[in-house]
Amino acid sequence: MMTPTQLIPEFIQALQKEIDALKRGKGGSIVKVFNGRLIRETSGLFIYLFHLENFLAAIDDTPAEIVVGGKRYQCQIVFVQGMEVQIALEKNIGQAIAEAKIQTNLWFLLELLRKKFEESIPSASDKFKNSEQLFAGTSTAISQREAPKYALSHNPPNEAQEKAIAASFYNSLAVIWGPPGTGKTKTIAKAVEAHLNAGRRVLLVSHANTAVDEALEDIAEHLKPTSFYQEGKLIRLGVCHKKDWRKITPW
Repeated sequence: MMTPTQLIPEFIQALQKEIDALKRGKGGSIVKVFNGRLIRETSGLFIYLFHLENFLAAIDDTPAEIVVGGKRYQCQIVFVQGMEVQIALEKNIGQAIAEAKIQTNLWFLLELLRKKFEESIPSASDKFKNSEQLFAGTSTAISQREAPKYALSHNPPNEAQEKAIAASFYNSLAVIWGPPGTGKTKTIAKAVEAHLNAGRRVLLVSHANTAVDEALEDIAEHLKPTSFYQEGKLIRLGVCHKKDWRKITPW
């Protein structure tokens, strides 16, 4: 089995080829948007909602550029849903925007990944221990005498969900997969609750803002009676997608 030190240069080379190919093909998209309006300001960012003329393929937090009246502004895609897109800007460009153009690129994530790989080369053996465990199918058991503790609501986890929570709780690395409709969000919420009750800290991340909001909302609902919720220990970083988020936060 190749070591991380041997594999990383090959990953970097492959990523660079993909980046170059996308740039040669002008990988990205320019889409016309209309009926834009400022919907809120949060954390120093101005959030706008636009209607799309054509379908836009862009993941959450994609850097982009919006052109309004010939002026270009740097922005970030908050989310794309159907024929609507939300973007975040550091500048207020008006309450209503009749029409504009949004341009994205498809290689920025690949460039970030390449940079991370390049930075990791000097300490690859230490930084990629979890990756080696993942590909080798091994994981270090965590010494924990007590069983995972979480509230049993009217809709308790089934056997498969209990196993998933336990796998997360007792192992340093656990890969859990579930098809749509199997209760992944509920399972995540109870797993987070179990980790918090054991005195651990939890960082919940996802490729999509919407997914983080849905999971955190479920977690907040489960933890309403606890100090984790009442004392404001659940913190949402980044751009929140949910419009009614304030309804579930007591602070």
